[in-house]
Amino acid sequence: MNFSNADLSGANFSDANLEDANFKGACLIGADFTKARLGGANLEGANLSGAHFEGTSLSREQAYSFYGARLTKAVLDGATLSFAGCDLRDADLSHTNLQGADFTKARLGGANLSKADMRRANLTTVDLKGTKLDGADMRGAILNGSSVNLASTTDTRWV
Repeated sequence: MNFSNADLSGANFSDANLEDANFKGACLIGADFTKARLGGANLEGANLSGAHFEGTSLSREQAYSFYGARLTKAVLDGATLSFAGCDLRDADLSHTNLQGADFTKARLGGANLSKADMRRANLTTVDLKGTKLDGADMRGAILNGSSVNLASTTDTRWV
């Protein structure tokens, strides 16, 4: 399905199978993805501000792109979050609950994770150079092989 550059603000995609759908550049402000299946979807540059992802599956074998996506205050509670290998460069994930999410080998350069809840998130072999972690809760996060050099970490909680 091709939804690229479409204005789908407030759309209801609950329980939908959207695997491999193309949402590149789409406006999805406040869209409802509750229990939707988004494996392999392209969300590059999409505005997902305030979108709801309760119980949504964002995992599958292949990675998908969130490059430049805005997920500010997105509701991801109960979502299966695997961003392993995903392109999240310049994505806005500020104020987002990402507890336990898997970011293994994800590309996070320039991403905004300010005030995000990253407790127990897996950030193995992630380059966080240029990432904004100001005020983020990183307690229990796995950072094996990762570098936080040149990341902004004002008021970040580590322990």
